[in-house]
Amino acid sequence: MKAKILLMAVLLTGALKGVAQNDVPIATLQHGDEVSVFVGVDALVHAHEAASDNDVITLSPGIFNKVVIATDGARLPVRRW
Repeated sequence: MKAKILLMAVLLTGALKGVAQNDVPIATLQHGDEVSVFVGVDALVHAHEAASDNDVITLSPGIFNKVVIATDGARLPVRRW
């Protein structure tokens, strides 16, 4: 019985580790106290479309589809994590 429980715990841990290490790109959009999460290669596109002035978009490591940003001379701050 203990061996079965131990085996189940090991299998579950391995499965969760595999899920936690996926390479799905994530973008978060902070608007004041609200945070929205966008997932997938279009996450940056959707976060950019939903953003307003002074919002902050944070990106996870990964590959995102490109977004064309017309700044009209505005400064885009970049923070690297």
